[in-house]
Amino acid sequence: MVTIKTMLKRFICVIIIIVLSRFLHYLYETAYKPIRKSIMYCNYVLHKQMTLTIEDQCTNLSCIPFDKNTHLRNSICQLYYLQNCLFHSQAFPPDMNQDVIPPLRYSRNHITSPPLVKFIGVHNKVYIIIRSTKTSQEASVDFDMGQRDHYILGANHQGFLAIFDELLAHIYEHVSQLRAYDTVVLFGHSLGASVCILLYLYLTKTTSVWTCKRIACITSAAPKVLSLQSHDQFINQIRPEDIIINIINMPDVIPALALSSTDYVSKQHTYHYKQLIQNVILLNEIQETYTLRDCHTTTSYVNGLRQYDWTTYTAYPTNIHM
Repeated sequence: MVTIKTMLKRFICVIIIIVLSRFLHYLYETAYKPIRKSIMYCNYVLHKQMTLTIEDQCTNLSCIPFDKNTHLRNSICQLYYLQNCLFHSQAFPPDMNQDVIPPLRYSRNHITSPPLVKFIGVHNKVYIIIRSTKTSQEASVDFDMGQRDHYILGANHQGFLAIFDELLAHIYEHVSQLRAYDTVVLFGHSLGASVCILLYLYLTKTTSVWTCKRIACITSAAPKVLSLQSHDQFINQIRPEDIIINIINMPDVIPALALSSTDYVSKQHTYHYKQLIQNVILLNEIQETYTLRDCHTTTSYVNGLRQYDWTTYTAYPTNIHM
């Protein structure tokens, strides 16, 4: 038999649940919804700033000729697929699974982490795929924004240079296998894109690795990596036989960040960085449910590439092919 005391306890529990649900609803209406609206507004402002930032760099560029090139779009989407296979430790397609040299694993990562770089040989081309940030150790590289000198590349983002140094040592170790290929396709997303730029500049400035007849460097969502001095030194030295394609989703804030770092301990100096811009594909892939993180994912970039509303610029109005 239910006693009055038990009924009173149940009644109090029901009251507490009702009050708590009302309180949570009040928090949702007064706190969460305004915060979400604020985030959406910040996303919109950053989107507009992104447009201004990139268009300012493209003022001297001409209309790119491959804005409707289905073959090129599909080829680039295939590179994103390879990047995702590397990121998720999935099997590569049979026709893109010939390892020229062993994949590179970042030395600071756990042994179970996926490789950072994969080298794939197809006919006379070697594809060097560098994936985006996945581990906390790699994230610390992203935020290591001090500046360090390199004997070939000059002073640049020291975090990305640390990854580049390991990649270069790995290439030197297996250079005899790589010299069989005269065409190089570099592709990277986010962190990988910045390392691609450093590797491209190194390969064009030295013949100590292997002399590549042609290099296609395709970057996606690349953070700024070059110091102002390095940028000004290299921007007009891109080889005419090479091609650099910068793919940027306008709502993505990472490529638009004006990366800088102030060394308060020693030199009391602020370092600023720029991106190497040649051919630019501006995407505008944004959905109502997207967060800032979603705008930076490879999924949003591939979705944007599959659309036809690209805004595109080029420094060299010639036919582009891979």
